[in-house]
Amino acid sequence: MKQILYVIGCIFLLSCADNGRKNILENVSAKKAQAIIDESSVVVLDVRTENEFRDGHIKNAININCQSSDFMDKIQNLDKSTTYVLHCKSGGRSTFAINKMKELGFSTIYHMNGGMNEWANNKLPIEK
Repeated sequence: MKQILYVIGCIFLLSCADNGRKNILENVSAKKAQAIIDESSVVVLDVRTENEFRDGHIKNAININCQSSDFMDKIQNLDKSTTYVLHCKSGGRSTFAINKMKELGFSTIYHMNGGMNEWANNKLPIEK
């Protein structure tokens, strides 16, 4: 009986282990997001529509529309160990995208509160 409990305990501990990966999900302001982008090797992920992206985006951002039918396919192909700064226009769609990314096992995501609205309000650089 002790051996069975020991085996069950080991299986439980192994299933809870994160293999040393630290999961970070942090809500940040646009100014904090800019500092993270400037100081780190991150991927800026813009989940707005293609038209919104063309109207103005953060330099070097990649655009994956979270409302497109292939959204899940596209994010599944991203590197889950990379650090992401994620945003949309105001925060609603990016919240949806973050939840999907967490389900897929992404480890580090910074969510830019207020999205591009806050970025623009703070007069941060926008590329077209």
